[in-house]
Amino acid sequence: MDAKVSEWYKARLERQHQLQSESLSSFINSGLDTPLHVHAVSVRGAVKTRSSFLESIVNSAEDDVTKPSSTLEDVLHTARIIGDRLQETGVFSSVQANLEPSSQVGDKEAVNIVFNTRERSRFFLKTSTELGDNEGTASLQGTFTNIFGGAESLNVNLATGTATRRNAQVLFRAPLTSDVKTWGELSGFIRDVDKTIFASCMENLGGVQAALKRGSIATGMSQFAYSYTARHLHSLTPTASFSIRNSTASNIKASFTHTFTYDSRDDPITPSRGLKVQADQELSLPTLGSSTSFFKSELQTYLGRSLSSIGFPSTFVSTSLRAGVLHSLNPDRSTQFSDRFQVGGPTSVRLFKIGGMGIHDGADSVGSTMYYSFGLSLFTPLPIPSRNWSNDTSASATVSESNSEESISTKNWSISTDHTYPVLLQWWVNGGRAVGGPVDMALNRIQNHGPSLSAGVGILYRFTPLRLELNFGVPLAMSKGEQFRKGLQVGVGVDFL
Repeated sequence: MDAKVSEWYKARLERQHQLQSESLSSFINSGLDTPLHVHAVSVRGAVKTRSSFLESIVNSAEDDVTKPSSTLEDVLHTARIIGDRLQETGVFSSVQANLEPSSQVGDKEAVNIVFNTRERSRFFLKTSTELGDNEGTASLQGTFTNIFGGAESLNVNLATGTATRRNAQVLFRAPLTSDVKTWGELSGFIRDVDKTIFASCMENLGGVQAALKRGSIATGMSQFAYSYTARHLHSLTPTASFSIRNSTASNIKASFTHTFTYDSRDDPITPSRGLKVQADQELSLPTLGSSTSFFKSELQTYLGRSLSSIGFPSTFVSTSLRAGVLHSLNPDRSTQFSDRFQVGGPTSVRLFKIGGMGIHDGADSVGSTMYYSFGLSLFTPLPIPSRNWSNDTSASATVSESNSEESISTKNWSISTDHTYPVLLQWWVNGGRAVGGPVDMALNRIQNHGPSLSAGVGILYRFTPLRLELNFGVPLAMSKGEQFRKGLQVGVGVDFL
């Protein structure tokens, strides 16, 4: 009886809450046209943030609703914009907006917008162990936030991993506009990368970069950067090919880059719908001692569609396309090994080894100057075991013995209807082509030869912010010299073909 009363009381509270929410929503909607205007905006709790910085954020959004003809809807809209921009600074852990009557005499339509905020700690230290893009990494990260009271931050990161043996980076960033949509970044880095999984060497890199970012990935974000990097191949294995040995000379790259990113996917790990587009361009010129001269462009797209509307719940398809071209601007010199594309692997064209597509010198991948790859995947739910403790005859059996009854629970198999469930079944087809040489020769090879293909089935396991794939498949077509992996292939990362 107590359980029934509890359930009834719970249902009654839920109905009351629903009625109150509907009443409040109706009240607000009916009063959105009420004449109001903003008299003042204040931010409380921002003791470490400069008042001039806060004023610039407020002023950038306040002008549209300071007219006497403004309404409650305008005021609420401005409060939301200012609140969002305060959150985007990264300074505050909590931002809450309130409307309060103004103390201005004789103006009943004036209100004050008051933001109650809580600032983050100025120093943050984190140690972590991460898996991503088929690499395990242990890192120590220290972050200094709001250094000068204007949302500036300094990030120091030290890491070591299975592929990136040594990584040290210092990054300073600060907002450059009052709408907090444009940021400037200055960084320096030293990195030692193990490339022996596809080439018989390691690479040491060190350099600096200045970058300008504008926008957000939901509406389109652009980054313009200039970088200056010293590079050197070292620690060659005894089996290193002549191509790798011939690339060991130190070189300096000075380049301008532009990256555009747009992402409308509903989930970055297992997206069931939406579009992602990323375009990268890099121009390297022989300036300030640079020994490279090239233009490089790469495009990546992803499109997902749910099949729930046609009767297949928690089932969706995805298509993806990647393509790139690298063109030397110096006709007397070929491109550098470090700048070429490496195609193939569990996050690229599945069932091929990392760097397994394209030109090889022995066991070493020397990289490609032009490539394309594509993927088509069908994601379906896995039947999952679930216990049913009800008295339904399909889920329980009753055994009578000595005038007593015992309920025996059995496992039912059900299908998840949530595309973010951690385990999915994936059916996939991948393909592509990677070639080397000058652009005109590479284009001719692309046009005259069909793609290498692979197909298979795998299990996708989601553990945010990464996903793990266990795939089994076979190569359907491949070019001479390309390397594929027999049997199972494991991939860990974020962006998959």
